[in-house]
Amino acid sequence: MAVFGNLAEFPLLEVVSMLEQRCGVLRFSKIGRFESLEFHLNNSELQGLVVDGRVMRDGFAAKDIVVEIANARDGQFEFQRVPVTSPSLLNDLSIRISEVLLRRATLDDEWNKYKQNLPDIETRFVLSSQELIWLDGDLQNFWQQVEPLLEYGSSAKDLALRLSLDLQAVQLNLYKLRTIGIIRPARKAQEVADIRAGNFPSRDVPAPTKKRSSMQTETGTPMYLPRAPKPPAKPTLISRLLGALRWVGKPP
Repeated sequence: MAVFGNLAEFPLLEVVSMLEQRCGVLRFSKIGRFESLEFHLNNSELQGLVVDGRVMRDGFAAKDIVVEIANARDGQFEFQRVPVTSPSLLNDLSIRISEVLLRRATLDDEWNKYKQNLPDIETRFVLSSQELIWLDGDLQNFWQQVEPLLEYGSSAKDLALRLSLDLQAVQLNLYKLRTIGIIRPARKAQEVADIRAGNFPSRDVPAPTKKRSSMQTETGTPMYLPRAPKPPAKPTLISRLLGALRWVGKPP
């Protein structure tokens, strides 16, 4: 027996809870930006996803779509039971929908906590020279996707558009990567211009080619002093005699 309804009456999390312990395909029609979606479910776990007729095997992008559907306020759905052994049941993913939605709620809390510190969506980031440390969970998955693009310099807006990711999640993850020193903003206008022109910066900062004498200020910042002027030469005996002769014969 098919189960059907509308997300206006039954939010996604409630629908998934109703389908717990069941195996089959949850189909959506004309929902958000999609003409059709298929969630292949087994015991509330998303095992397969078909987006407008195309099978999606990218787990990171699949989680974003789950969140997008959970936020939808309208959309027809229908669930049809399918045997676990059916060849029509996809088995490319392993995503607990309830866990994804819980993490999204946590992400929203983090966003509200750090939003004043998050980078502008246009700020371009490049890889830093610091050694990479091991990352956990979703941040590691995010890093694996964006590292090749950050090698050439990318902004949160660029990454979200190119990888079809949630912009807020990208901003928050870039903030985390910057905090632990894996990436840094492109500091100079020339560096940004070079990135856009295809001249990509190195991870290592070049050493200065010439040293100058300097003093340290109280804050530790080098303070370069101007070269002192040469002192005037002392007058010789001959120059003093010539000066005295110029006064001979002059009226007092």
